[in-house]
Amino acid sequence: MNPLPPLCHRRLSALLACLLLTAIASKAAPVLNWSATVDSGAAASDRTKALGVMTTGDVIAVSQIGSGTGAQIRVQRLAASTGSVVWTRDVGSAGFADDATAITIVPASGDAYVAARAATSANGLDWLVFKVSGTDGTLSWANNFTYTTAGNDEPRAITLMPDGNLAVAGMETNPTSGQGRLRVTKIHATTGLQIWNYTSPTDDTDALCVAADGAGNVIAAGRSGLDAYTVSLSNAGVLNWAQTYNGAGNGNDAWNAITVFSNGDMAVAGYLTGASGGQNFAVARYATAGGTPVWLREINGTASASDAAFDVTNDGTDVIAAGLLRDATQGQTACIAKLAGASGTVTWSNAVSGTGSAREATHSFFAVRMLGTDIIAAGTQADATHQANILISRYSNAGVLQESTVFDGTGHNDLLLSKSLLAVTGTSTFVVGGDSENATAISNGAVFSYAHSAVDHWRLIALGSTTNTGNAADAADPNHNGISNLLEYALNGDPLGTSTRTSILPKASRSPTNHLQLTFARYLDRTDLTLTIQASDTLSGGWTNLAQSVNAAPFTLLNGSASLAESGTGNSRSVSVGDIYLLSDPSHPRRFMRMNTTLP
Repeated sequence: MNPLPPLCHRRLSALLACLLLTAIASKAAPVLNWSATVDSGAAASDRTKALGVMTTGDVIAVSQIGSGTGAQIRVQRLAASTGSVVWTRDVGSAGFADDATAITIVPASGDAYVAARAATSANGLDWLVFKVSGTDGTLSWANNFTYTTAGNDEPRAITLMPDGNLAVAGMETNPTSGQGRLRVTKIHATTGLQIWNYTSPTDDTDALCVAADGAGNVIAAGRSGLDAYTVSLSNAGVLNWAQTYNGAGNGNDAWNAITVFSNGDMAVAGYLTGASGGQNFAVARYATAGGTPVWLREINGTASASDAAFDVTNDGTDVIAAGLLRDATQGQTACIAKLAGASGTVTWSNAVSGTGSAREATHSFFAVRMLGTDIIAAGTQADATHQANILISRYSNAGVLQESTVFDGTGHNDLLLSKSLLAVTGTSTFVVGGDSENATAISNGAVFSYAHSAVDHWRLIALGSTTNTGNAADAADPNHNGISNLLEYALNGDPLGTSTRTSILPKASRSPTNHLQLTFARYLDRTDLTLTIQASDTLSGGWTNLAQSVNAAPFTLLNGSASLAESGTGNSRSVSVGDIYLLSDPSHPRRFMRMNTTLP
């Protein structure tokens, strides 16, 4: 083949030198695998109330369908890959209002245990606990637990115990005083029969959360009167200890959530009234032996008003809590904070506000989970019209926001208001639920399955981390081949080894029509990239956009004088983009082309 003329050769050499300067990284968004709607078909609102994820990735979701006396409970298994319904089981009595409050599942089988409240003609609201087979949705058993002849009894939380049985916590009505009192019941997982029951000797108590430690102790937390309250029970239902905490302001205090460490210690999260009279976002750690307080930490928003934590988890060492803070100027802000496990010192915290600035606008995280070493928080964020949308954010363990997304449906409000509406599977997939209003303000239940953004999924496989820092950062070049990680990702390179080196870079050549052209591979699974091919007379600026691909879609021309060709099958396409000027054009004696690679 004849060598290229010297001028053209200079153009091609300069072209390759500038390719490496055009990768621009920014915050990504998680990838929506699928969404599923729970709609009874009736002209009444349906709401997804709790969910769990199997080891296969299938989702077990429990929803309230209908409203008023027509309300029933719907349990569904949704396929991991598509969200399609595998089976459906409706539970409830016609003419009575039934509503689920919490779910726990056996991850391997999908067997689901649901705590719910059921209305009866004689006793008001009763505890209803039932089991649904994960295989086919068969109702294995359902038992009402009527603790009084009148009044309302409500379960709040349910958990699996190490022996495979269940602990359910909530409240019952004292038939003598008519006041509520905390109740914890251990239930046999195979028969649904009560094994033991613990009732608080004190009225005006309530359990809002429950967990079990490795030794089989059951820990429930909530409130006693106006004070935050935690109680530990042995595997036989015998009281180990109880701890009450009264905030400095002597006002309303409560624990909303609990997480247990491997050594049996626990952290609780909720709110305490501070000395100024406002409620503070609060987290405390108690020792498993005797319930000795290890530390307590309060976080106060600038408005010194109704701050609260709604959920808490741990990474094996430290504590992560999520909720809301009141800002003096912005109203509510969703808050997530990491606290040192040994001391309770706030390692980092982040506050997220939506575009709705009214003080009553709802910005809050209601659920938090560990996803590998990362942290997923989910809740609600108000937009500029003060309508609520579902907010999901992923943070690194160092508190850096990695990705975030907001679901805004077709109607007024989209809500995720419970710690029971977030579940994770593996290290990359998470599922959220809630309800979404349509244009006529009727709600449907909603379930969404998400995964890491495409770039973070690649980063985890190729670099061993989803965090955009250090050797895994988009701009880093850990194998020192002159190609940044982001370009390695875009062009399917090896960021650590030497298997691809510079062979992945776009190639410059003369087209059959005597134009400078760039040829490279486009990959269909790089669904979060924008690739833009540009040309210029100089390296210093004045770049003209010739063609572009957005989110792995085929390239389209942005300039009618450029040329474009794509071919191939499978996950890759060979792309050639030609310049708008002939190589022999005397008005443009030097031409340069480049690929601009950006994340959204």
